Amino acid sequence: MKFMLTLIIITVAAWVGINSYHHRPPFANPFAEESVLEKVGLQQSPVDAGIDTIKEQGKQLIDKGKALGEQAADYAKEGATKAKKAIAGQ
Repeated sequence: MKFMLTLIIITVAAWVGINSYHHRPPFANPFAEESVLEKVGLQQSPVDAGIDTIKEQGKQLIDKGKALGEQAADYAKEGATKAKKAIAGQ
């Protein structure tokens, strides 16, 4: 009886230990085959990661474009002011 209880405890501890080592839930199947992405350690597929990167870069480009547009508008206002002063000074 003691032997059976010890054997069960060791088996459950090994089961949980293997899952813990592979970063899985404690009572998941320790013999289940991991996908390639899990083996590499990626949380999302490369395509999803690429899409996220493109979205982030797109937002950055839009922000840069807005800043450059505002800068161009400021330069245009300055140029118009200088032109008016030059015309008025003649």
